[in-house]
Amino acid sequence: MQFSLEATGNGLLVSLSGQLDYTATGGFEELMRETREIAPQTLTLDFSRVTWLDSVGLGQLFLMREKLRASQICLSNPKPSIRQLLSLTKADLIFSVV
Repeated sequence: MQFSLEATGNGLLVSLSGQLDYTATGGFEELMRETREIAPQTLTLDFSRVTWLDSVGLGQLFLMREKLRASQICLSNPKPSIRQLLSLTKADLIFSVV
C-alpha cells in the first residue's frame, strides 16, 4: 500500500493505492502515526486506486477509527467489490462511504 497526504481546510485527504491486506500493515501504521500528528477533524480516504481490501485491512480501518476518535472518517470512491465488502460487514454503517 502506498499513500499521499493533502491538507484540505480542517481536514485531510489521504490517497491510497494498492492492496489493503496483511502486507500493508506497516504502511498503515505509518499512515496512522502521520495522521494522528495532524489531528484532522475530517479524514477522507480516497479508495479509487485501492485494488483489494481483506479482513486485515478492514481491521486496520477500525483501528484507525479508534485511534482518531476526534476525526470523522470518510471512505471515498471504493470499487464495487470493496463497497460490497463494506456493506456485508456493516462497515458502511460506521464509516461514511461515498
